[in-house]
Amino acid sequence: MKKVISGLLIALVLSTLTVTTILAQTPDKQREFVYGLSIFTGQQYLGTFLPPTEGTLYMLADVTNVVSPRNTLVYFWPVTNEFKAAWDELNETVDGTLEIVQGGQVIQSLDQTQYVVQYPKGYKGGEVHIYSGKEAEAQYQKFDEARRAYRDEVAAYFEATAHYRDKVEGAMIDGSLTKEPEPPPEEPKPFIFLSTNLHDGFPITLPAGNYSIRLRDEDGQIIPESERKLVVFSFERMGVGYGVVPQDKWTTPDQSDDPSQILYARSGTVIYLQPFNEGEYNDLYFARLEAPQSTNGNIDHYRWVHHRPKEAGSLEVLHGGQVVDQIESKPYLVKQLPGSALGYEVIEQASAEDERSKTRTPDFEGYEIRVEPGQPSFTVRLLDTDGNVIAGSEREIRLVDSQYSSSLFLMPLLPLAIGTVLIVWRKRRFARLPKYGEFAGG
Repeated sequence: MKKVISGLLIALVLSTLTVTTILAQTPDKQREFVYGLSIFTGQQYLGTFLPPTEGTLYMLADVTNVVSPRNTLVYFWPVTNEFKAAWDELNETVDGTLEIVQGGQVIQSLDQTQYVVQYPKGYKGGEVHIYSGKEAEAQYQKFDEARRAYRDEVAAYFEATAHYRDKVEGAMIDGSLTKEPEPPPEEPKPFIFLSTNLHDGFPITLPAGNYSIRLRDEDGQIIPESERKLVVFSFERMGVGYGVVPQDKWTTPDQSDDPSQILYARSGTVIYLQPFNEGEYNDLYFARLEAPQSTNGNIDHYRWVHHRPKEAGSLEVLHGGQVVDQIESKPYLVKQLPGSALGYEVIEQASAEDERSKTRTPDFEGYEIRVEPGQPSFTVRLLDTDGNVIAGSEREIRLVDSQYSSSLFLMPLLPLAIGTVLIVWRKRRFARLPKYGEFAGG
């Protein structure tokens, strides 16, 4: 009987804990007016929202951003210390006219329209477009047609591959296969074209400045909770950054943002430089652009932000101010090496042995720099297509001699060693001093 009662008590406690856990994980959701956002970051469009607790919206100047007035369920999520929207439960469009105000005057009145964001070369392919109105519908239709065509190509490829396999296997069985069979069907190129669905919103393109926005409903009344401040900001300066891809660890590239930054390379290695446009922005503004509820960012600091890949001509290599080499950007493939070592090699796509590798999407593109042993430090800079030097593209590359690299790893331990010696010395020194109440002489 005692065992039965104990089992019932344990079951009751466990069920109570389960219910408590479920209740703790079920947030209190409130119906709220919010702004859904499609904000351009310089590379892609970021989908986020502006909750009622945030009174200021930040966006980049002279590019198209989209605000979408919505009614949704908002709840606080303590894990990340921020408010979230339950879009899957409620995502209701709020109709009206969006007014942009500056200096107390309405400077624009916008009607809500459809829009779509598309990435023809993939999300990180460096190309992004936003369309609105009838053009958005037309561009989405093109995307949908391309997607359907790719689906048909894949279906045809699998069907042709099945027929090819049956044909080869049949020839092997009946002995009619006396020579190398014909090549198998060619696989369709990957479909990298990405597109959002058609959404409703207000596309906004403004110069840098301080504004405010508000929504006027169909009865001509301003919706009070729609009034927010709007900070539109631009870059402080533009520059050229580099992705630095070491051949021996191409999956973990480094970056060089500041033109004054020095790049270090070991003798005998190969690195690939990938130039991109970049802008220097106010740190606080950009932090709030990426995450409207962020508490990060410093109003007195600035940060470099990557934009699209830089379209350029050649890369010049200089020794002592003299041009000694000129390098062209090329596409490269990464091939896995057979065996248990799990290594790989980077090859120029044009030198690939099979035709399929020569036509597929490369793993990356860049300027190949071979750092020869004994080579002095050097400088690189970009030229545009007309042969002019691109300002801000210069970088100094210094060589690190690998024979001294082991000693470099010991450098961080030097302060620790010095501190340890000092502690031991102090302990021994004070150990010889007379204790309290004793005479120094005896």
